[in-house]
Amino acid sequence: MAPLRIAGASRLQASARANGVNKNSMKILHVCETAIGGVSTYLQNFDSHTPDRVHNVFLFPEGHAQDLPDTMHHSTFASEKRGLKSIWNMLVQSRRMLRETEPDIVFFHSTFSLAALVFLRLAGWRGKGVYIAHSWAISRYENKTGVQARCVRLIEGHLCALADLVLNIGRADERLARTLGYRGVHKTLENAVAPTQELARSTNRPSIDPDRLNLLFVGRFDRQKGLDILLGAFRRTTEHRTDLALHVVGAKVRNDGGDIDLPRGVTLSGWAEKGSMDSWYAHADALVVPSRWEGLPLVIPEALRNGTPVICSRRSAMDELIEEGISGYSFDLTEDDLFEMLLSLRKSTLQTMRGNALESYQRDFTIEVWQERLTGILDELVNA
Repeated sequence: MAPLRIAGASRLQASARANGVNKNSMKILHVCETAIGGVSTYLQNFDSHTPDRVHNVFLFPEGHAQDLPDTMHHSTFASEKRGLKSIWNMLVQSRRMLRETEPDIVFFHSTFSLAALVFLRLAGWRGKGVYIAHSWAISRYENKTGVQARCVRLIEGHLCALADLVLNIGRADERLARTLGYRGVHKTLENAVAPTQELARSTNRPSIDPDRLNLLFVGRFDRQKGLDILLGAFRRTTEHRTDLALHVVGAKVRNDGGDIDLPRGVTLSGWAEKGSMDSWYAHADALVVPSRWEGLPLVIPEALRNGTPVICSRRSAMDELIEEGISGYSFDLTEDDLFEMLLSLRKSTLQTMRGNALESYQRDFTIEVWQERLTGILDELVNA
């Protein structure tokens, strides 16, 4: 990916900005504390699918560019690991980019980008700002009344209001923010995923026995993702039925998920190449998402676009992303409840859900739906 040369960055009709946002052509600066995982997909959607009149420029940490398209106009800041030095580098570079690129709107992505929002406001910037938490930090606290949780609520719940708009990536995030009294103007723009890669689906076939009921888990082995609960429930289920197979695609990242003890019937495949993921989804009978908290897990729309039913926990309103018994199932996040769910699954029933799952994707998670909603949000922000 070729980095953006800030000193030579184009200025889109700079004179038109003297009286506010330029409505004919618009430049958006994205200040990103991270550019991996779901945030990466969100940024790529902005880069590839915003209206033609919108020009995007991105700022993110060094080392986060490897999975992003070469065409993205970007700059980076030094960041060996998350910490005060990394945050300071982000602040310095964000101010520099603000001065050099003269954006109409600045988007701040993820929790620590709030530091840049505060910094720029204190420096006198009064332009249009949008904050996207990509899942509120408070979500990871099961006890939201503890001392640490109350500090998190106080900080992010007040600082987010420094933006003109708080954009939530899922309905659950917006509902949580309103329930906790977070300040600011809140809207929701759920993420979207591009159509399936048909060639990849046909040429990258995983080793899956079609005669078995094949379940799929995709993600990090962190505590957040709940793999420990799934493995415990699966181990108990295989004592009662022998037709189940669980395929685990992913790896440890944060090392907070405990030791991974794989029961009989589980295959660990590590991280799959991006181009092969549609084949994994397409050949699975169902995707299992046992997360303890999420914003909007992209694995759900990725599964749905392949016609794969989703079995998810009733956390972070993930059950609202499916139609119960039509495009998937939901369960209370306990090993007992998931065990009962796995015990009751029937391959033939899951097969009849595939058409409904695809329809769910086409209705809610296509790029076209995302682009239409984003255009409305940008127009409303410009006219405010």
